[in-house]
Amino acid sequence: MQQDAERVKARGLVYRTVQQNSKRDEIEKTLKEIQALASVSNSHPAIQQIIQGHHEKLAQLNQNTIGWADLVEKLSQDPDIQHIFNYYKDLVPGVFREVKTLVQVLLVRDVGRRPHRGNSLETLGLTAVGYQGLNAIGEMPVEWADQRFTLADWRDFLKICLDHHVRDGGYLSIDVDWLNWLGNKFTPKYLLGPTNPDGNQGLNRKWPAYQKSRKMRQHRLVRLLAHVFQIDLTVAV
Repeated sequence: MQQDAERVKARGLVYRTVQQNSKRDEIEKTLKEIQALASVSNSHPAIQQIIQGHHEKLAQLNQNTIGWADLVEKLSQDPDIQHIFNYYKDLVPGVFREVKTLVQVLLVRDVGRRPHRGNSLETLGLTAVGYQGLNAIGEMPVEWADQRFTLADWRDFLKICLDHHVRDGGYLSIDVDWLNWLGNKFTPKYLLGPTNPDGNQGLNRKWPAYQKSRKMRQHRLVRLLAHVFQIDLTVAV
Protein backbone atom coordinates (compact mmCIF):
# COMPACT_ATOMS: atom_id res chain seq x y z
CA MET A 1 0.00 0.00 0.00
CA GLN A 2 2.72 2.45 0.97
CA GLN A 3 4.81 1.77 -2.14
CA ASP A 4 1.70 2.13 -4.33
CA ALA A 5 1.06 5.55 -2.79
CA GLU A 6 4.71 6.48 -3.33
CA ARG A 7 4.47 5.43 -6.99
CA VAL A 8 1.40 7.59 -7.54
CA LYS A 9 3.05 10.57 -5.88
CA ALA A 10 6.29 10.13 -7.85
CA ARG A 11 4.46 9.79 -11.16
CA GLY A 12 2.48 12.95 -10.55
CA LEU A 13 5.60 14.90 -9.62
CA VAL A 14 7.55 13.65 -12.65
CA TYR A 15 4.74 14.56 -15.04
CA ARG A 16 4.33 18.02 -13.52
CA THR A 17 8.07 18.67 -13.51
CA VAL A 18 8.46 17.66 -17.16
CA GLN A 19 5.57 19.93 -18.17
CA GLN A 20 7.03 22.83 -16.21
CA ASN A 21 10.33 22.38 -18.01
CA SER A 22 8.83 23.86 -21.17
CA LYS A 23 11.15 26.37 -22.87
CA ARG A 24 8.45 28.95 -23.51
CA ASP A 25 10.76 31.95 -23.99
CA GLU A 26 12.88 30.17 -26.58
CA ILE A 27 9.75 28.87 -28.34
CA GLU A 28 8.33 32.41 -28.62
CA LYS A 29 11.65 33.73 -29.88
CA THR A 30 11.84 31.04 -32.57
CA LEU A 31 8.26 31.73 -33.67
CA LYS A 32 9.04 35.43 -34.07
CA GLU A 33 12.14 34.60 -36.13
CA ILE A 34 10.06 32.34 -38.39
CA GLN A 35 7.50 35.11 -38.90
CA ALA A 36 10.21 37.66 -39.69
CA LEU A 37 11.91 35.35 -42.20
CA ALA A 38 8.60 34.41 -43.81
CA SER A 39 7.95 38.07 -44.66
CA VAL A 40 11.00 38.15 -46.96
CA SER A 41 11.12 34.53 -48.12
CA ASN A 42 9.49 35.32 -51.49
CA SER A 43 12.38 37.53 -52.50
CA HIS A 44 15.03 35.25 -50.98
CA PRO A 45 14.20 31.59 -51.74
CA ALA A 46 17.30 30.39 -49.83
CA ILE A 47 15.68 31.65 -46.65
CA GLN A 48 13.16 28.81 -46.99
CA GLN A 49 15.91 26.44 -45.86
CA ILE A 50 16.57 28.59 -42.80
CA ILE A 51 12.84 28.61 -42.02
CA GLN A 52 12.76 24.84 -42.30
CA GLY A 53 15.62 24.63 -39.83
CA HIS A 54 13.71 26.87 -37.43
CA HIS A 55 10.64 24.63 -37.73
CA GLU A 56 12.77 21.60 -36.86
CA LYS A 57 14.19 23.47 -33.88
CA LEU A 58 10.65 24.42 -32.83
CA ALA A 59 9.56 20.78 -32.96
CA GLN A 60 12.40 19.85 -30.60
CA LEU A 61 11.59 22.72 -28.23
CA ASN A 62 7.98 21.58 -28.02
CA GLN A 63 9.15 18.22 -26.71
CA ASN A 64 9.50 18.97 -23.02
CA THR A 65 12.60 17.13 -21.87
CA ILE A 66 14.65 17.04 -18.71
CA GLY A 67 17.84 15.19 -17.84
CA TRP A 68 18.05 12.60 -15.08
CA ALA A 69 20.25 14.72 -12.80
CA ASP A 70 18.02 17.80 -13.20
CA LEU A 71 14.89 15.74 -12.55
CA VAL A 72 16.41 14.25 -9.39
CA GLU A 73 17.41 17.72 -8.21
CA LYS A 74 13.94 19.19 -8.74
CA LEU A 75 12.07 16.29 -7.14
CA SER A 76 14.41 16.39 -4.15
CA GLN A 77 13.07 19.83 -3.28
CA ASP A 78 9.42 18.74 -3.08
CA PRO A 79 7.99 18.81 0.49
CA ASP A 80 6.18 15.46 0.07
CA ILE A 81 9.41 13.81 -1.08
CA GLN A 82 11.16 15.29 1.94
CA HIS A 83 8.49 13.75 4.16
CA ILE A 84 8.93 10.30 2.57
CA PHE A 85 12.70 10.66 2.87
CA ASN A 86 12.51 11.36 6.60
CA TYR A 87 10.62 8.09 7.05
CA TYR A 88 13.15 6.01 5.11
CA LYS A 89 16.11 7.80 6.68
CA ASP A 90 14.92 6.71 10.12
CA LEU A 91 14.07 3.22 8.86
CA VAL A 92 17.29 2.49 6.91
CA PRO A 93 19.83 5.24 7.63
CA GLY A 94 22.64 3.26 6.02
CA VAL A 95 20.92 3.31 2.61
CA PHE A 96 19.00 6.57 2.54
CA ARG A 97 21.66 9.04 3.58
CA GLU A 98 20.36 11.82 1.33
CA VAL A 99 17.07 12.67 -0.32
CA LYS A 100 18.51 12.24 -3.84
CA THR A 101 19.01 8.53 -3.14
CA LEU A 102 15.30 8.17 -2.36
CA VAL A 103 14.32 10.08 -5.50
CA GLN A 104 16.45 7.82 -7.69
CA VAL A 105 14.93 4.71 -6.08
CA LEU A 106 11.44 6.07 -6.78
CA LEU A 107 12.37 6.79 -10.41
CA VAL A 108 13.97 3.39 -10.97
CA ARG A 109 10.82 1.76 -9.58
CA ASP A 110 8.81 3.32 -12.40
CA VAL A 111 11.19 3.57 -15.35
CA GLY A 112 13.85 0.98 -14.54
CA ARG A 113 11.77 -1.43 -16.58
CA ARG A 114 9.02 -0.98 -19.12
CA PRO A 115 6.25 -3.35 -17.95
CA HIS A 116 4.60 -5.79 -20.36
CA ARG A 117 1.40 -5.56 -18.33
CA GLY A 118 0.63 -2.88 -15.81
CA ASN A 119 0.94 0.85 -15.64
CA SER A 120 3.91 3.19 -15.64
CA LEU A 121 4.51 6.74 -16.81
CA GLU A 122 5.52 5.32 -20.20
CA THR A 123 2.69 2.85 -20.75
CA LEU A 124 0.18 5.52 -19.70
CA GLY A 125 1.60 7.79 -22.40
CA LEU A 126 2.53 10.52 -19.91
CA THR A 127 6.28 10.49 -20.53
CA ALA A 128 8.87 8.85 -22.74
CA VAL A 129 12.32 7.71 -21.70
CA GLY A 130 15.19 9.00 -23.81
CA TYR A 131 18.84 7.98 -23.88
CA GLN A 132 21.76 10.36 -23.76
CA GLY A 133 23.88 10.04 -26.88
CA LEU A 134 21.29 8.21 -28.97
CA ASN A 135 20.54 11.21 -31.18
CA ALA A 136 24.26 11.86 -31.56
CA ILE A 137 24.75 8.60 -33.47
CA GLY A 138 25.80 9.63 -36.97
CA GLU A 139 26.44 6.31 -38.68
CA MET A 140 24.45 3.19 -39.45
CA PRO A 141 25.40 -0.31 -40.67
CA VAL A 142 25.99 -0.72 -44.38
CA GLU A 143 23.34 -3.44 -44.50
CA TRP A 144 20.81 -0.98 -43.08
CA ALA A 145 21.61 1.63 -45.71
CA ASP A 146 21.52 -1.00 -48.47
CA GLN A 147 17.86 -1.63 -47.63
CA ARG A 148 17.21 2.13 -48.00
CA PHE A 149 16.51 2.68 -44.34
CA THR A 150 17.51 6.00 -42.83
CA LEU A 151 19.69 7.01 -39.91
CA ALA A 152 16.51 7.98 -38.06
CA ASP A 153 15.18 4.44 -38.62
CA TRP A 154 18.41 3.04 -37.17
CA ARG A 155 18.10 5.21 -34.08
CA ASP A 156 14.48 4.11 -33.67
CA PHE A 157 15.56 0.48 -33.80
CA LEU A 158 18.26 1.10 -31.20
CA LYS A 159 15.69 2.73 -28.92
CA ILE A 160 13.51 -0.36 -29.26
CA CYS A 161 16.51 -2.45 -28.21
CA LEU A 162 17.14 -0.23 -25.20
CA ASP A 163 13.48 -0.12 -24.16
CA HIS A 164 12.47 -3.73 -24.71
CA HIS A 165 15.70 -5.66 -24.26
CA VAL A 166 18.22 -3.73 -22.18
CA ARG A 167 15.84 -2.16 -19.66
CA ASP A 168 13.27 -4.94 -19.85
CA GLY A 169 15.98 -7.54 -19.22
CA GLY A 170 17.33 -5.75 -16.16
CA TYR A 171 20.70 -4.90 -17.71
CA LEU A 172 21.08 -1.83 -15.53
CA SER A 173 23.76 -0.63 -13.17
CA ILE A 174 21.92 -0.25 -9.87
CA ASP A 175 23.35 0.16 -6.38
CA VAL A 176 22.90 -3.18 -4.60
CA ASP A 177 21.68 -1.33 -1.50
CA TRP A 178 18.61 -0.23 -3.46
CA LEU A 179 17.44 -3.66 -4.56
CA ASN A 180 15.30 -4.39 -1.50
CA TRP A 181 13.46 -1.08 -1.91
CA LEU A 182 12.46 -1.23 -5.58
CA GLY A 183 9.17 -2.97 -4.87
CA ASN A 184 9.58 -5.89 -7.28
CA LYS A 185 12.25 -8.57 -7.50
CA PHE A 186 15.08 -7.02 -9.48
CA THR A 187 18.29 -8.87 -10.28
CA PRO A 188 20.74 -6.79 -12.34
CA LYS A 189 22.41 -8.80 -15.10
CA TYR A 190 25.37 -8.19 -17.37
CA LEU A 191 25.04 -7.89 -21.14
CA LEU A 192 27.92 -9.26 -23.20
CA GLY A 193 28.73 -9.42 -26.90
CA PRO A 194 27.10 -12.20 -28.99
CA THR A 195 30.38 -14.12 -29.36
CA ASN A 196 31.67 -13.65 -25.81
CA PRO A 197 32.62 -17.08 -24.36
CA ASP A 198 31.42 -16.04 -20.89
CA GLY A 199 27.87 -15.34 -22.09
CA ASN A 200 24.74 -17.05 -20.70
CA GLN A 201 26.46 -18.09 -17.48
CA GLY A 202 25.20 -16.96 -14.12
CA LEU A 203 24.10 -13.34 -14.45
CA ASN A 204 25.82 -12.94 -17.84
CA ARG A 205 23.73 -12.85 -21.00
CA LYS A 206 24.85 -12.62 -24.61
CA TRP A 207 23.41 -10.04 -26.97
CA PRO A 208 20.74 -11.87 -29.05
CA ALA A 209 21.92 -13.18 -32.41
CA TYR A 210 20.51 -15.31 -35.20
CA GLN A 211 20.80 -19.04 -34.57
CA LYS A 212 20.39 -21.24 -37.60
CA SER A 213 19.05 -24.22 -35.67
CA ARG A 214 16.20 -22.23 -34.09
CA LYS A 215 14.55 -21.15 -37.37
CA MET A 216 11.31 -19.36 -36.32
CA ARG A 217 12.12 -19.63 -32.60
CA GLN A 218 14.53 -16.70 -32.71
CA HIS A 219 14.87 -13.92 -30.17
CA ARG A 220 12.23 -11.21 -30.70
CA LEU A 221 14.82 -8.66 -31.87
CA VAL A 222 15.97 -11.12 -34.52
CA ARG A 223 12.34 -11.73 -35.55
CA LEU A 224 11.77 -7.98 -35.75
CA LEU A 225 14.74 -7.51 -38.07
CA ALA A 226 13.62 -10.48 -40.16
CA HIS A 227 10.21 -8.84 -40.57
CA VAL A 228 11.76 -5.49 -41.50
CA PHE A 229 14.15 -7.07 -44.03
CA GLN A 230 11.46 -9.49 -45.25
CA ILE A 231 13.53 -12.59 -44.42
CA ASP A 232 11.75 -15.94 -44.17
CA LEU A 233 12.96 -17.55 -40.94
CA THR A 234 11.33 -20.89 -41.83
CA VAL A 235 14.20 -21.31 -44.25
CA ALA A 236 17.64 -21.52 -42.65
CA VAL A 237 19.72 -18.53 -43.73
